Amino acid sequence: MSLGVRRITAIATREFAALFRVPVGWLTIAVFLFLIGLVFVLTTLQPGSPATMRGVFGLATVIMIVVAPAISMRLISDELRSGTAEPLLSAPVAGWQIAAGKFAAGLAFLAAMPGSAAGELTSASTAACSAVSPSMA
Repeated sequence: MSLGVRRITAIATREFAALFRVPVGWLTIAVFLFLIGLVFVLTTLQPGSPATMRGVFGLATVIMIVVAPAISMRLISDELRSGTAEPLLSAPVAGWQIAAGKFAAGLAFLAAMPGSAAGELTSASTAACSAVSPSMA
């Protein structure tokens, strides 16, 4: 692995972990899971109608449109607020490597949100199927 990739990976790992050290990261995922779960229960689990995930995916898209810029702005503003921007910018790291590392961390966080929702929806649909018919579980 080249030195540039190691620097990007180090920045991405640090930023990704930082998103989970503060309550805002956990709260973002919790609100996302709550809204997705609520829409799933109210729209997908309708007796007598075909199960469709359109409402869930539509809401997930709207939430991501709001959350993605907020997460990316937070990655930069935290550096300025905490006073770590100067040491980071004076480190032997190019500006594009800093941006790439922060981008990778934000992308990983945003990918973790639907991934956690997939686990929640799988367990919710299994529970719903077992409540309807014990032989399906």
